[in-house]
Amino acid sequence: MAVDWGIGPIGFGFSINSVQSQETSLPNERENMLSAQELTVIVIVVSAFGLIFSNRLAPDLVALLVLLAFGFSGVLTSAQVLAGFSSSAVMTLIGLFVITTGLDRSGVIRAVASSLNNLGAGSEVRLIVIFMAVGAALSLIMNNIAAGAVLLPAAVHVGRISKISPSKLLIPLSFGTLVGGMATYFTTANIVLSGILETQGLKRLGMWDFVPTGGLILVMGVVYMAVIGRRLLPTRSSSSALVETTSPELAPESFRLRGKALWAVVITIGVLSVAIFDLVPLPEAMLAGAVGMVLSGCLKMDEFYESVEWRVIFLIAGMLPISTALTTSGLAGRVGQMFTAALAGQSSLTLIAGMYLLTMLITQVIGGQVTAFVIGPIAVSAALQTGTNPQAMATAVAIACSAAFLTPIAHPVNLLVMIPGGYRFGDFARVGLGLSMVAFVTLLIGMRLFWGV
Repeated sequence: MAVDWGIGPIGFGFSINSVQSQETSLPNERENMLSAQELTVIVIVVSAFGLIFSNRLAPDLVALLVLLAFGFSGVLTSAQVLAGFSSSAVMTLIGLFVITTGLDRSGVIRAVASSLNNLGAGSEVRLIVIFMAVGAALSLIMNNIAAGAVLLPAAVHVGRISKISPSKLLIPLSFGTLVGGMATYFTTANIVLSGILETQGLKRLGMWDFVPTGGLILVMGVVYMAVIGRRLLPTRSSSSALVETTSPELAPESFRLRGKALWAVVITIGVLSVAIFDLVPLPEAMLAGAVGMVLSGCLKMDEFYESVEWRVIFLIAGMLPISTALTTSGLAGRVGQMFTAALAGQSSLTLIAGMYLLTMLITQVIGGQVTAFVIGPIAVSAALQTGTNPQAMATAVAIACSAAFLTPIAHPVNLLVMIPGGYRFGDFARVGLGLSMVAFVTLLIGMRLFWGV
């Protein structure tokens, strides 16, 4: 219905249709406005990142504050706030920490490190490749930080007896653990992204989902370091006391627990086999392996509890509600829509490429563990909105969280090697920029070959 009023020669007009059109536009404007719940989530998340980046509070303490903030504000229910402590990601990590410690305490890992003395001593190129490859291999079955910590004394020792600066070996070692972590489920970000898929009712990522693409990046990363990256490594001396105290730690006569070492290896192989063939859920398999380390005598019960990096556990459990809040408040979907709108008409591969680059850049500042919680739900939402395979998207984002090659603060392993290697802040970017490009291009190839994107 339309009613037009006219007055005098001026012809003043009024249309009910125009009023109706204005009224119908109001709901659209309201839809574009952030809700109170969304604003609350933004304030909590931004505040958390500000505290983490400023180093005023420990990240695990910030995670607990985030957990409490979501609960007290009413954004999440009590069950949602505390769900992280019973999540499959947390259970998997607890088992992983214990199994890693069992391998270490029984002498298995130190024996492997000691054998590297004879494998590559004397050749700088060979040692760079060896430590990068072995770091990658160890990170396939254990936490990246643990792999780096185990091989660090070996790298320093081998460098000393070979008269090679530790700065030539330690960045390759660190980067090796990072690219190795891309090819396995047993990386924190990979476990987190799998959990995010599961919480949204989607098929979780399995043991083999990271191997093809991540393995290809691993191979190309080692090639890059052997051909180009090694030429960019600095030559510096180190003032670290670690350089003077490695020999006794790696002496072969210090390995006396051979029976326990055999048990540790058998248990680890058993857990990996069960997980690979998906005979039982991964969290249960990892916890069974952890219990096996105690029953076999590889660890005492006190050492079981000491093995767990509780700071990491509380960080993960405290940050998981961020993912839930981003999803339930609708904020993840909103940001996903903005991201997909910016790439409107582009292919799924372009969308994955853009999300990968965004994740990689954020990782350099706040680390892959935290980045996984923030970008993960947004990436999955964007994938669902565009018809992109959500598992492929989650794999790409998880791998990007391990691409911590540009800054020492991007990953604890980088910080671990910084002082013993005598590195400066810019050394990581100098070597890591090329590796970042190699990883990005190889990821796109892997997405096309193995995921059909």
